[in-house]
Amino acid sequence: QAILAHELADCQWPCAYTSPPSNSMMLTEIAQVLVFMIGIASAVGVSDPSQGGARITAVFGPAGVDRAKSVRGMIQFHIGGLPGAFEAVNWTTSGITIPASLIMEVCGSLPEEQKFTYSINERWDHKAQASAQGAQHCGELFTGRRWDPSAACSKRSANPTCRACNVNSGYRCEPGYFDPAPDAVGGAAYRFFNEHACELGDLSGMHGELQSGFAADCIDQDAQCQGLAQRGACKRPPPETALACQRSCDMCVRHETSAKRFVALRSLTNTTAGMAQMSAPFGTIRSRSILDENGGILCTANGPPTSHGVGCACLGHNGRRSFSGGTLQTHGEAEAFRLAGPGLQQLRGRSVVVQCGSTFVGGEGRPLFCARLGELGDLAADAVPPGRPGPILV
Repeated sequence: QAILAHELADCQWPCAYTSPPSNSMMLTEIAQVLVFMIGIASAVGVSDPSQGGARITAVFGPAGVDRAKSVRGMIQFHIGGLPGAFEAVNWTTSGITIPASLIMEVCGSLPEEQKFTYSINERWDHKAQASAQGAQHCGELFTGRRWDPSAACSKRSANPTCRACNVNSGYRCEPGYFDPAPDAVGGAAYRFFNEHACELGDLSGMHGELQSGFAADCIDQDAQCQGLAQRGACKRPPPETALACQRSCDMCVRHETSAKRFVALRSLTNTTAGMAQMSAPFGTIRSRSILDENGGILCTANGPPTSHGVGCACLGHNGRRSFSGGTLQTHGEAEAFRLAGPGLQQLRGRSVVVQCGSTFVGGEGRPLFCARLGELGDLAADAVPPGRPGPILV
């Protein structure tokens, strides 16, 4: 309850909801917090069907990097949504700290306020590690471009159809327009029906940039940390406990004259968690569909007025009504999926990339750190070596 009260105190409604929470919603949130804490206490990293099904995670913290120079933390995806209303893919972050020196090196400055964009990219090509940092190791060579199966087509889109159709402008995904609820026909992710359609991997476009403040103090982020530390949870993988309980897990080395060495990202959890459908109900748009000799893509927006398109015309907005219902048909292979596919399979093997955000003039968009998405148990051994984590300097 204390954790929930803290999150609510920082939140000005509507937050992730459109109205203040009911008593039943408050009880649901408290139950979610208790489930999370039970999961930490038992050090369960792999998904448990009784706790909401699959959980796909990216753990930041490259093996072999001095901990005083390394990013730490995690982002996790699971099926959630608005209790009693609809399902969605939720994402939360925990314990993310970034060395100030890395920010200076990549972003070019260290303003008092820092914001960071973040995305799901199409792939992970580091063969021997599950996490990396720096513009070179997190760039397109290793992580590809942004995951975009519905061809919403920003300049960062990984979908080759956008380039084949020369659609490289007009992308208008913004948190203020984004609606995480499912629409009646499933067309919200397709730009022909929705001029504010978001790439499924554009996390900050849907939910806003990650925000931070200097980590001047080494603190526990959860009220249960002291008890968990006494039961030995700090020394067991996965690293969730140590990341959330830095003080109780004795991960701090204090320097009275220490400069600002780390930047801590504000956690996304409970009412501040990200939420999206991550669905492509009309199927994945591919270049082969556009070039299909049997007709390619056919699209119809119901309007009113009704609007039709063929081929590349289906990648731009219909120009009349947004949002519009309608239909989109592809000839040839077109993989449709809902909520990132069964068991979040659409996310597995991709990457999460965090970039310098809007507060970094001249450095915006540069890749800062990244990690592979997968089951937590498979990632933790690489990202955080066995044994007790080393100290974090603050």
